[in-house]
Amino acid sequence: MPYLELPGQDVTLWYRTNVPGDNIAGWDHARPTVLLLHPPFLDSDLGLDPQFADPRLHRAFNLVAFDQFTSGRTRNPLHLARDTWVDAALHALALETLHIPPCHVFAVQNISVNVALRFAMIFPERCLSLTLCSIPLAKDSDFAAQAYQEVFELWAYPKSLEDFEDANLELNHAMYNETLPTPLLDQIIAHWQVQYPPNRRTRTVDFAATMLLKTWHTAEELASIRQPVFIMHGDSSLVHPIEAAHIVHKALVNAAGGAKLKVIKGGPECLNIPPLTASQVNGAFLDFVLELPTLSPLRLPSPPILQSGFYRLIELSGDRSMSTRDFHSIWSFSRVSPENQAIKKHMLAAYAEGEADALSPLGPDGRPLRVFSERHDDYRFRERDTNPLISFTSVSS
Repeated sequence: MPYLELPGQDVTLWYRTNVPGDNIAGWDHARPTVLLLHPPFLDSDLGLDPQFADPRLHRAFNLVAFDQFTSGRTRNPLHLARDTWVDAALHALALETLHIPPCHVFAVQNISVNVALRFAMIFPERCLSLTLCSIPLAKDSDFAAQAYQEVFELWAYPKSLEDFEDANLELNHAMYNETLPTPLLDQIIAHWQVQYPPNRRTRTVDFAATMLLKTWHTAEELASIRQPVFIMHGDSSLVHPIEAAHIVHKALVNAAGGAKLKVIKGGPECLNIPPLTASQVNGAFLDFVLELPTLSPLRLPSPPILQSGFYRLIELSGDRSMSTRDFHSIWSFSRVSPENQAIKKHMLAAYAEGEADALSPLGPDGRPLRVFSERHDDYRFRERDTNPLISFTSVSS
């Protein structure tokens, strides 16, 4: 799996493609290119395997995906300014560095969906279309935010391995509605335990802050998107109700050909991984892209790509004070308020205290001490009356 060292950004970005050796030079340039953005708490391997392994997508497209911030092998600072505007700039810079042509974007869940929308807004010449799986709400209810916080707390401060596994189980329930086959569930929970153990809990803060402190798109920002847009949303998501998809669908008033919405019957929050929905999502995405008219992409701006995106962001936001920042830095794209930076700073400091002495679910070989399903062989039948996430569908509106 190759990586990019991005000078001046303090980021080492790992990525994968669908050709042997992940060598982009081996692409068939007659095919459309697709940038895939993986779901949170996973990476470009485990989080997108159902797409890379699908022969329909493999034969039709050139595929590329990056391990995003605090994911997989990518290395980045836990920066107070990180938000999804910064993430969008990171992807634009990476695509330019690798000389990847304009592409269709396929994004899954909260963070990635917002990255994709903002990528289309400020780098329109790089984005041919958007496919968005599971739309977040503009603002989670107080109850939902509290539920998130409780899961994060249980994840970061377990008193025992069993407590930590309980937190893993809660996240599984929220993301997949317990639809995963046992071998895949074991694989995903093992990934969580290796990547986000309690004794590295400050990594979790980067996700928590980005999700909980998010700012939403204005009507003007969403109206600025002129690419074709396809939304898929599960009607059984425990995290974000179908109304979230309808709200964004209606707001994309200038999407080419009109934004399209497909409701996935029985679909959980994460649609692209469970076998029951992944094949359906892949097929619908393939049909959407292949049915698009062949259009000449917008002329790419002269390098550097960040300059055009930065000034487009200033125009879109109306924040002229940003013009004093250095557009060469992806961190200059941040719109995190000083108040939210202070909250994240406090979160990082609180989680860092005692972190090195916190519980580790890993053995000396760096692997989980046990396979989740062998310990919780009855996990599918356990009582869930106290699960705070179970009521998301009734309160997130």
